[in-house]
Amino acid sequence: ITVVRGGDLSENSSVTASTSDGTATGGTSCLGVVDYVRVSQLVTFAPGISSQTFNVTLCSDVAAESFETVNLTLSAPTGASLASPATAVLSINDTANQFLNRTAISMTTGAPATPYPSVITVSGATSDVFRIRVTLYDLYHVFPDNIDILLVGPTGIKYVLMGDTGGAISINPNSPVTLTLWDQPNAVLPDNGPLTTGAFNPTTCEMPVSNFPAPAPAGPYVEPGCSPTRQTNQTLFGPFASSNANGDWQLFVRDDNGTESLNVVTGEIAGGWGIELLPSTAAGVEVSGRVSTPDGRGLRNATVSLIDNQGVRRTVTTSSFGYYRFEDIEADGTYIIGVSSKRYRFGSRVIQLLDSLSDVDFVGIE
Repeated sequence: ITVVRGGDLSENSSVTASTSDGTATGGTSCLGVVDYVRVSQLVTFAPGISSQTFNVTLCSDVAAESFETVNLTLSAPTGASLASPATAVLSINDTANQFLNRTAISMTTGAPATPYPSVITVSGATSDVFRIRVTLYDLYHVFPDNIDILLVGPTGIKYVLMGDTGGAISINPNSPVTLTLWDQPNAVLPDNGPLTTGAFNPTTCEMPVSNFPAPAPAGPYVEPGCSPTRQTNQTLFGPFASSNANGDWQLFVRDDNGTESLNVVTGEIAGGWGIELLPSTAAGVEVSGRVSTPDGRGLRNATVSLIDNQGVRRTVTTSSFGYYRFEDIEADGTYIIGVSSKRYRFGSRVIQLLDSLSDVDFVGIE
């Protein structure tokens, strides 16, 4: 995080930079169920220095979560005064980072990308896949609709993660997007764009997808379609369920339109990609979401209850922005989840909890 000072730079100065929990959970280290390591640090400026940085450590986990926030604050300046803004909010984008290949994947018009394929060799993972998430880090392209991406598992299963989405709205390399693709979100990539950072269902908006060039395997491929409503055999879970996760996972990326233009990069997955592979008995199963008023504002201090099939009730209170989270819930069970508030009414929901769920949201009724 960068702290900037202006005005007279001739003297020494300092300021305390600190973090506090927004919707994310902080701790003194990454041990336990925490999202980041809390910071309270003196940032010093020598004469002539206009900017300094401090680090916020994010903690890796295997719980699928929506965006979470950390509050950043500057206080107690010496040799200077605080300008505006002295506060900010850090948004944590949860991604599939269990196994990673950070090599950039470069695309040229009408051609396979480089490298082709990009490979992640997985070892020590489950031999009984239940949940799969794939993240594409720092993606940009002049014409996103041209991007096709094929995922091939160690056992030869062929699944098209993305095809003909994003339309003609270009993504600037200075403002790339990070896409996490998995079955849980009730959202698809937009057919006509723009592509934005977030979690989405795998999406193909033109079917059938033609064969990828060798050495990619020929079709037919599993294609998810362009609607969040899909058959089980179109989900990531469907073809990969119970397969062995260990071995080479291959990502074949191509630009499917136009004439090949050698050595002219039209797009990149600049940060490479990651994959997460978990069994149905993943430890630390969580349920999280947001409670909001009818006009979309987060509802603070509402009581959210979770009741198991034995009648055991757990409750949590929503944060100032309406977020809640239950941790360490036993998987493979049916639960009733509901919200109580002095002002609004809420309907209850029945969930079959096989793995962590995020975005279990509630909207109040007057």
